[in-house]
Amino acid sequence: MPLPPLGPYDLDEPLGRGGMGTVYRAANRDTGRQVAVKVLSQGFASDHGFRERFEAEIRSLEQLRHPNIVQLFGYGEQDGTLYYAMELVDGPSLQQELAAGRRFHWREVVTFAISMCGALKHAHDHGIVHRDLKPANLLLGENEQIKLTDFGIAKLFGNTQITVSGGIIGTADYMSPEQAEGIGATAKSDLYSLGSVMYCLLSGYPPFRGKSMAEVIHKVRYNEPVPVRRVAEDTPEELEQVITQLLSKPPDERVPTARALSNRLKAILHALSINEGGVLKVTESRDETQVDVSEQMTEEEFAQLETAYEAPSGGGSSSAAVATPAARTVSQSMLADSPGEATHYTVVNEHRRKNLITEEAPDESFWRHVGVVTCLMSLLALLFIVTWQLRKPPSADQLYAEIKNVAKETPEQLIRAEDTVTEFTRRFPDDERNAEVIKIGQQIDLMRLERTFDVFARVGPSRTLAPVESAVLDAMQQEKLNPAEAAKTFDAIIKVYANDENATMREKECIKLCQVHLDDLNTKIQRDRDTAIEAVQERLSSAKDLISTDTAQARGILEGIIQIYKHNTWANEVVEEARETLETEF
Repeated sequence: MPLPPLGPYDLDEPLGRGGMGTVYRAANRDTGRQVAVKVLSQGFASDHGFRERFEAEIRSLEQLRHPNIVQLFGYGEQDGTLYYAMELVDGPSLQQELAAGRRFHWREVVTFAISMCGALKHAHDHGIVHRDLKPANLLLGENEQIKLTDFGIAKLFGNTQITVSGGIIGTADYMSPEQAEGIGATAKSDLYSLGSVMYCLLSGYPPFRGKSMAEVIHKVRYNEPVPVRRVAEDTPEELEQVITQLLSKPPDERVPTARALSNRLKAILHALSINEGGVLKVTESRDETQVDVSEQMTEEEFAQLETAYEAPSGGGSSSAAVATPAARTVSQSMLADSPGEATHYTVVNEHRRKNLITEEAPDESFWRHVGVVTCLMSLLALLFIVTWQLRKPPSADQLYAEIKNVAKETPEQLIRAEDTVTEFTRRFPDDERNAEVIKIGQQIDLMRLERTFDVFARVGPSRTLAPVESAVLDAMQQEKLNPAEAAKTFDAIIKVYANDENATMREKECIKLCQVHLDDLNTKIQRDRDTAIEAVQERLSSAKDLISTDTAQARGILEGIIQIYKHNTWANEVVEEARETLETEF
C-alpha cells in the first residue's frame, strides 16, 4: 500500500527507523529530486514544549549551508505529523562501515576529520552545537565525501540524549564528560566527540566501553582512555597527541576551535606526506575542496597548497534548494496552534536563509563580515610566512642540532626526531655526520619495533607472526620473570636466525632487537651477580669473625652459604672458601 504524500513529497521505502521517527526516501512531485524525509513519531506535535524546540532548531538549521553538512530543504506539518526534508546521501554511515568490519587508515581518518572541522566551524560560527557527533551521524556520499547529519536532534529529544527522567536515548559512547555530567554542551563538546570518533575509526571501538550505559558514562567522566597507538600501532605519534588532547576531561585543555584542529591535522598530513617522499594532492571542484592522499603534486603546486586547502566557512554547493511553485507556505507562525488541522510546508531557499540571518542578527552579521575580512588578511600574512619558510629548507647544521637536542632527552623522546633523521640522511648523504645520524635512525626503528612487541604482549598479536617474531615475543615476556633464561633465549634466537640469507627486513630488525636485549640483560645480570657476591662475601667474613665467640652461629652461616649457593657457578669461589673454613676450623 503506497504511503500518503507529505507536502510536495511522495514517500518511498523507509531508510531507517528509530524511537523518534522514520526516515524515508522520497521524491519531489514537481522536480523529481530524490530527498530524505524524516517523519517524527506521532505525539510530538501535541507536545507544546517539543513544538517550540522544533521550531527554534529548524530555524537555526536553516542557516547552515556547507558541503559536509546534510542540507535542509524544507519542513512542515500535516495532519498532526511533523516532518522535514533533507539532502539524500545514498551511502552508508561510518557506523555501518565499522559494523561491516572496515578499518580506516590514519590518513582516511585525518581526511574525514578535516572535513568535519569545516562543518563544525560553519555550525559553531552560527552559534549551533551538534551535541551528538558519532559514526552513525556521519554519512559517506559520492567519492566517500563525508556528510554530517542530525544537527539539533540531541537538543530536541533531550540534552546529550539523557532525558529529564534519567532515561537514555541512543548511545553515550561519544559524549563529552560535561554532557555526561548533565552540563550544557558547547563547541568544545563537539570537538571531544570528534576525537572519540577518530579514536573509534582507528581502533575499531570508542575510547570507553562498558556492559551498561551507566558504566560507560562513569568511564567517560573519570577514566583515561588507552592511548590509541596501543590499539592502532600504525597511528602517527603526532595524531595520537591530538586525539589525546581532544579527549581531555576539562574542556579548556582541548584544542580550542574546529579551525585550530583543522590546521593541526593539515600540518600532520603535510609533514608526514613530505617525509614519505610526496605531498598532498588537492583537487578543486565547484562546491568543495577534496583531499587526495594517494597522488603526488609538483613543488610548484605545493607552494599553493595552504591556499587551496582553506575553503570559506560559508562555502557549499551552488545548487538551489528545493523550491516548488506548488509548495504551500506557512503564515507568520511556522506551526499552527491547533495540531491535527494544519497542513504546512516551508521551503528553505537561499533568499529565506539570508533573510533569517539578517533579520535575526544584523549587527552580528556585520561583525561576522569584519571578522572574516580580518581572518583572511591574517591568513594571507600567515601563508606568505609559511610559504617562505617552506621554500627555505633547514641546513644540515640545523637538522643535526635538532637531532642531538632530542637525543639528550629520554630514549622514548628520541622518536620525535624520526622525521628530522629521515630528512638529514636523504638530503645530506655525504655529510661526515651521516653515519652517526643513520645509527640514531636505526635506534629509532628498534624502539618502534619494541613498542610493537609491547602491544602484542598486552593485547595479543594483530596478525600471524613469523617464527622469529614469536620467539622474540616469548623471550620478552620471559624477561621480567627470569632474566637469565631470557638471555639464553635471546642468544639462541641470534644463533639460529642471524645468518639467514633469506631473512626479511623485519626479521633482521628482530635479530638486532635481540642483540640489544641480550647486551642489556648481560649487563644487568653481571651487575646483579657482583652485588650478590659482595653480599655473600660479607656474610662469610662475619662467620669467620664469630668462630672464636659463637661457633654455633658461625657454623650455621657457613653451612647456609654452601646450601644456598652450591648450584650457582658465579658463587663457586665463595662456596669453596666456606667449605675450607668448615674443614679447618670445625
